[in-house]
Amino acid sequence: MAATTTSGRFAALRAYFEAAVDSALASGDVASVAESFPTLDEADRQLVVDLLAQVKQGIRANSEAEFADVCAEHGAEVALTALDAKCAERGVHMVGRLPLATTATGMAGPGDAARAERVAAMRKEKEVLAKMLAEAEESEASLDGRLACGAAAYHDLLAKLGQSIESMQTLHSATKEWGQRSAKLWQAAA
Repeated sequence: MAATTTSGRFAALRAYFEAAVDSALASGDVASVAESFPTLDEADRQLVVDLLAQVKQGIRANSEAEFADVCAEHGAEVALTALDAKCAERGVHMVGRLPLATTATGMAGPGDAARAERVAAMRKEKEVLAKMLAEAEESEASLDGRLACGAAAYHDLLAKLGQSIESMQTLHSATKEWGQRSAKLWQAAA
């Protein structure tokens, strides 16, 4: 997923989302497939790994598209960029990756007005972040649903693969038996 902005809070949101997707799609290498399906030979194992990679690629693309749609629908990037600008105007800057890790610089003394303004800005930021958290949790729930669908599709593909292998083995046995019978008939006829 390519970042389209340098907004600190939106970039952090995007990074957290990407990390969640990466974490959810982390398994499925040759070693884990070999552990899960010890009776498969190397070629079948590689086929399962390739199919799993295709499913994971589809899940990743759908997740990224849904993230972009949800952010566009709710104006997340615009809202977070505006929040970054307001915080910068007031001298509050992000420190590190966490949006809540902030530090105030250049504030005009210990006056009540300045303190009240900072408190109001922090409350507004808290509301925006709570809204973004709720949207991220909805997106996570949607991603969980899509992952479950992907896992079901993966298991369906494995079942079809097993049926295809059984059909090929049956066909091979029948062809071999037919060849042996034909050879006996030719020998008997000669």
